[in-house]
Amino acid sequence: MDIKATLKNLPSEHPRLFLTRAQEAEWKSNITSSPFLQPLASHVVDMADAIIPLPPSEQKMTGRRLLTISRCTLKRILYLGTAYRLTNERPYADRAIEEMKAMAVFSDWNPRHFLDVAEMTTALAIGYDWLYHELSLEDRELIKEALIEKGLKPSFPEYADHSLWWIESTNNWNQVCHAGMTLGALAVYEDIPDLAERILERAVQKLPLVMDGYGPNGAYPEGANYWSYGTTYNVLFLDAVSNALGTDFGLSKRPGFMESSDYMQHVVGATGTYFNYSDCGLDPAPEPALYWMAKKRNDPSLLWKEQDRLDAFYKKDLQPAKGHHRFIPLLLLWATAPLRFEPPSETYWSGKGETPVAFHRSGWEKDATYAAIKGGSPHTSHAHMDSGSFVLEMNGVRWAHDLGMQSYYSLEKIDFQLWDRKQDGQRWDAFRLGTYSHNTLVIDGQQQRVKGKSLIVHSDGAPTHLTVVDLSPAYKGQLASAKRSLHLHEHLKVTILDDIETVDKETTLRWAMVTRAKVEIKDGSHAVLREGDTSLEMTLEGIEPAEWKTWEISEPANEWDQANPGYKMIGFEITLPALTKQSYTVRFTGKP
Repeated sequence: MDIKATLKNLPSEHPRLFLTRAQEAEWKSNITSSPFLQPLASHVVDMADAIIPLPPSEQKMTGRRLLTISRCTLKRILYLGTAYRLTNERPYADRAIEEMKAMAVFSDWNPRHFLDVAEMTTALAIGYDWLYHELSLEDRELIKEALIEKGLKPSFPEYADHSLWWIESTNNWNQVCHAGMTLGALAVYEDIPDLAERILERAVQKLPLVMDGYGPNGAYPEGANYWSYGTTYNVLFLDAVSNALGTDFGLSKRPGFMESSDYMQHVVGATGTYFNYSDCGLDPAPEPALYWMAKKRNDPSLLWKEQDRLDAFYKKDLQPAKGHHRFIPLLLLWATAPLRFEPPSETYWSGKGETPVAFHRSGWEKDATYAAIKGGSPHTSHAHMDSGSFVLEMNGVRWAHDLGMQSYYSLEKIDFQLWDRKQDGQRWDAFRLGTYSHNTLVIDGQQQRVKGKSLIVHSDGAPTHLTVVDLSPAYKGQLASAKRSLHLHEHLKVTILDDIETVDKETTLRWAMVTRAKVEIKDGSHAVLREGDTSLEMTLEGIEPAEWKTWEISEPANEWDQANPGYKMIGFEITLPALTKQSYTVRFTGKP
């Protein structure tokens, strides 16, 4: 499209981002008529009240990042700005302006780690636009100049002495940075029309590089937490340009993007926690972007667990001094009333693409059986050495766990080379990231192959509920071939079947699974896992003389590793002759 011509549609008046003055009355009516949205609006005001007495953030780095401050600023301005637009009470506007003025006089926004710039630009763009008429001429000029000089210009080579690799990246940096720059450009467009045109044109051209990763059907390559981060910024971009310019340039129709909301439904188990592969935490939070997608798709089932998440969220401390949950006020912008919460109709979902995954469940009840498995490659952004890893839930208990991510700063502060993803890179020396800590195979004590990409070669739902992952690329040179099949037979009955062929030498294979349960080994091939008054039987079939054993992993494996209190691994080791084909099954049976 002709970007210059499209920008002529931009409203001359502020506010122009997400919610104009003309839309405010309907927006407020939508909230006051909704029993669901009213408590959320009250929460936003309560948080804004808690922010008002706090001093503005200071220019304080955490390692190589200013990101903690940028996110805190965004949280404060979104909450304060939304509270002001809900109530028209001046103290909220004044405190947001105080925060923006403090950020505007920082020496810079740390362009060497450009996420910091992008989130700070997002914060001040929204504040400048929403509070434009409340700003004095002097304050308006100060904040506008900061947006241009510390936000927008450093995103171009002629103004930069730092790397701008994110412009053509295929990970979440692309989404966050292009969205942040676009919001800044739209906020101050009248002062920099030529630069704004370049920023928008660049974003429209480059966002598809990362959005292609949602294809073909919605499995986000970097896992659930990074879906939340990258997709929220992607939606910020789409919603901002759609409302301000009347078009999203067709980007929302790119293959897999809208369907990724299905992925986010199914990546959450029956216990309400993520299949937390890659750099991912365990607990979902309310997802404003899902409300935007549910509205666009007219699919209330996408919000099935959102009431539970918000109820849990309301019980947490407000944490006004931290940047956690900074996007929550957007939910008031993107939710529609009345809201319906309906369970999805499908009990199976499989995604292809860069990180293939499959999710199976017996139903949508909290005590349903849930089994999920992944393929993919350690070479993918934020990935671990976890091809073939799985999680398992029955009777409201997660029996097979993923330990998830380790804090980046905990490693970076000791100069640990966390982002060295070569085959012998230090990244894989972190216990939680390497092969040893995942529910998969370790062959001869080696890590999986970084460049190996394991594909799902078969997957279907009811009545079969079977997924087969070809793990051969992950073990190239270690095994001649390897396939893992996950089969949800029925509620409380799941099997993992491995088909292995060794290379031309004797091979030691370790099968292992992370659990928090108490383990009782009945005999060599039979074990019982217990949590509370429920239990799970594990039976090993088809291989002898392998016997169940456990490994303690609660204490850090190395000085740089995070502890894993309460966790252990259960599995077996077996030595196989050269050039041998071997199949075995691990059968999981839950207590009725």
